[in-house]
Amino acid sequence: VDARLLRLLGQRLGVERIFVRGGEGRLTFRSDANPRMAALEGPLRDRQVAVGVRRMTPLSLSLTRVGPEALARTLIRALDAMAAAPGPAAWR
Repeated sequence: VDARLLRLLGQRLGVERIFVRGGEGRLTFRSDANPRMAALEGPLRDRQVAVGVRRMTPLSLSLTRVGPEALARTLIRALDAMAAAPGPAAWR
């Protein structure tokens, strides 16, 4: 269920690839997407996820869970917050 929800949210926001395994993951946006990182920052910080930029174009983020919550659930909350942010969350 989490994987399906992540895929649906990701498609809506211009995410090309979502990979989650255990406490590590990667989020890669399409080259034409313009993600609003401020909307992602709060949920990831609140749930103690370390974020690294692996590549700028197209944007690819590495994610490492530091806190107790499962990374997939955290990503669902973060992508949901991004979708609810005022203005377009990602341009396609």
